[in-house]
Amino acid sequence: MIVVSCFDHSTNMVKPWAEAGYTCYCVDIQHPEGEHREGNIIKVGADMLDWMLPREEIAFAAFFPPCTNVAVSGARWFRDKGIGALWRALRLFDVSVKLAELSGAPDMLNVLERCLEREYNPFEHDNQSSLYHDLSAVVAKAKGQNA
Repeated sequence: MIVVSCFDHSTNMVKPWAEAGYTCYCVDIQHPEGEHREGNIIKVGADMLDWMLPREEIAFAAFFPPCTNVAVSGARWFRDKGIGALWRALRLFDVSVKLAELSGAPDMLNVLERCLEREYNPFEHDNQSSLYHDLSAVVAKAKGQNA
């Protein structure tokens, strides 16, 4: 069984899988063209619009399409980038969904079709619980909820 991680230049996501013995494919247009193996990690330099999944059983697949041209944080530049930038970004999201479905991986977290069930906040993991509790109370109050 293999692991596939697309739009993954760093290969950080697959390192625990590789250490556990899985062969991991990390596909990113920034890798050198072709396939280059480093231990259990195979870096694939390819455009996601042209790449096909390996014909092996896939244990886990992850897709991290760039959000540069769709994130609200960059909205002020949308007009300058033009509709083509949005179209290209949506094509990458579309190919991600199609490849995820084709992968046959046993589970899929799909945040495109439903709301996330849990919000994670960095304060939950910094050992400053009083600061997190204070922040949670402020956020809850702003949302009209009880802390």
